[in-house]
Amino acid sequence: TKSSAASDVYKRQRHVRLAVYDLRGRLVQVVADEMMGAGRHEIPFDGSDLASGEYFFRLEGAGQGQTRSMMLVK
Repeated sequence: TKSSAASDVYKRQRHVRLAVYDLRGRLVQVVADEMMGAGRHEIPFDGSDLASGEYFFRLEGAGQGQTRSMMLVK
């Protein structure tokens, strides 16, 4: 199942990393790890190889980060 894991608006180009973790804090997938230009971005996420359940995703860029939870339902 493909969906948008995160979206954000950047004022200038920056390196962005979006990673998904399980409830134990283990890294299960790096969704993005790249330079992104200024503007609005939606990062696609394919969780088809993951089990249904709760996960956390962490979005980092420009020395800042935010962590959110998500529920993957199949």
